[in-house]
Amino acid sequence: MIKRIMLLSLVLVFVAGSAMAQTAADIHGIGTNGCAPSPLAGTLVTLTGTVYVQAGTYNSGAVYVQCPNGGITFFDSATQGVIFEGDNITMTGTVGAFGSEIQLNGTTFVINSSGNVPVANHITTGALAAGTDQLADFMHVQGVLSLVSAGFNSIYSIDDGSGAVTVFVDGTTGIDTAVVDGMLGDVVAIVGATKCFNGTGEILPRRTTDFDLITVPVDDASWTSVKASYDE
Repeated sequence: MIKRIMLLSLVLVFVAGSAMAQTAADIHGIGTNGCAPSPLAGTLVTLTGTVYVQAGTYNSGAVYVQCPNGGITFFDSATQGVIFEGDNITMTGTVGAFGSEIQLNGTTFVINSSGNVPVANHITTGALAAGTDQLADFMHVQGVLSLVSAGFNSIYSIDDGSGAVTVFVDGTTGIDTAVVDGMLGDVVAIVGATKCFNGTGEILPRRTTDFDLITVPVDDASWTSVKASYDE
C-alpha cells in the first residue's frame, strides 16, 4: 500500500509539473537583451495575460500578450475571429523562437475574460534598442520622430536623447503614413508591441492612433539637443 501511494504521488507531481508556470521576464532572460535563445528554450510553460495585438494585425497569426513582468507572442492564424484584443487568456506552449524573437510554439489557450484594457509600460528609446526582458510587452516610448525609409512597410526612428530605436510600421496594419509623416521632426509618443529583430529591440505600432503628437516648445530645454541632432 505504501509503495502504491508513493508511486501515485510521483505521477501527480510529474503531471502537475509538465507545464511550468513562469513569468515572461524569466522566459526572455532577466539581465539579458531579451532576444533568442531563451534560457527556458524547449520548456513547456503556462502564462496568463491580456491580448493587445490580435492575429491579422501584423500578419495572419501573430498574437501578442501582455503578462506581468513582460509579454509573450505566439503564432496561430486559427485565432483570427476567436481571440481579440482585450481578452485575458491562459496559454500553454513550448518556449522557442522565430528568427531572433522568442515565442511560444504549439500554444493552447483558455479565454478567461474579455474587454480588458492593457496599459502600455514606458521605456526609454535607448533601453528598448538595447533589448529588455520586457520584449513582446505593450510599451510606450516618446521622442523626436524621423523617417528612415518609406514603402509598404515603412521604417522610422525615434529618439528621446538616450539613443534611437526603430519604429517598424507594418503595411498590413493600414497605418496612415501620411499622418505619421506630418509628425516628422516633432516630439511624438508611440505605443505598440516590442520585439527583437537582428539582436536589437524595436517597436511596432498597431494603428494610426498609436502615434500621438506631443506639443513641446522648440526651445524646451529637455528636447533642444535631440531636436538639434535631427535638424542636422
